[in-house]
Amino acid sequence: MTARRFTLALVGLALVVSMVTPALAQRVDIESRPPELPIDVVPPALDPVTRPSDADFYPGGPRVQHDPAFIEPLAAETDGGDVGLSGWTAPQTPVGPAVLGQREVNGWLAIGLSITWGGPPAARPALRR
Repeated sequence: MTARRFTLALVGLALVVSMVTPALAQRVDIESRPPELPIDVVPPALDPVTRPSDADFYPGGPRVQHDPAFIEPLAAETDGGDVGLSGWTAPQTPVGPAVLGQREVNGWLAIGLSITWGGPPAARPALRR
């Protein structure tokens, strides 16, 4: 009987110690440094959305608009736009009725060469004299 009491006392002591141990932990103050380079978040183009020709033939029109995101080291800025490697969401043209299994998918990832134009010329910094 003494071995049983000893085992129960040992288990009880282990439970008490396991509950008290987190209370004895030290508090850690976490400090973070600001990033070395500022993070630039480029908003999507604010140009008015034009109506594509597909909107006349398919109900609901295209679900996504063409707004390429240029990959920085592989793109260049010109006077009236941008040119270079970019990624965008390519819309999926609905083919066939829903009864035959046509699922409505917004689009797919596409990567390729993009050229944008039609905007105002890029602002050039003033020369110091």
